Amino acid sequence: MELTWAIIWSCLMRVPVRHWRTLFHYLRRLEASFAEAKADGRAYVNWHLREDGVIWISEWGLTEAEQKGRCALPDGFDRTPWLRPALALDAVAPPLSALSEVALFLDHVWTVPAPLVPPAPTPLKPP
Repeated sequence: MELTWAIIWSCLMRVPVRHWRTLFHYLRRLEASFAEAKADGRAYVNWHLREDGVIWISEWGLTEAEQKGRCALPDGFDRTPWLRPALALDAVAPPLSALSEVALFLDHVWTVPAPLVPPAPTPLKPP
């Protein structure tokens, strides 16, 4: 990231002569921004040029300290949860014999109880 003659020449070709004074002012500021970004250890600087010679920076890379701060995890964070043993929370599910009786509140006016075992399918007969 440094201000090269190719960048300056490209800017001169895109900006009308009447705005060159403004352009050179912003090119000096862009050079200072490049130096600051290089001193901070930033990887890139994304800058734009308007037709009136104004240069503005839309984005620049993060420093290592900023990246570490952005990706920081708490001290007790477990990076490999699949390696730790399973937690013994509750007893295993009850046996199937206990599940055979369904105890539901049924509104006897609107609800018709369905059998627990579905009926056997009836074979189709020709018409």
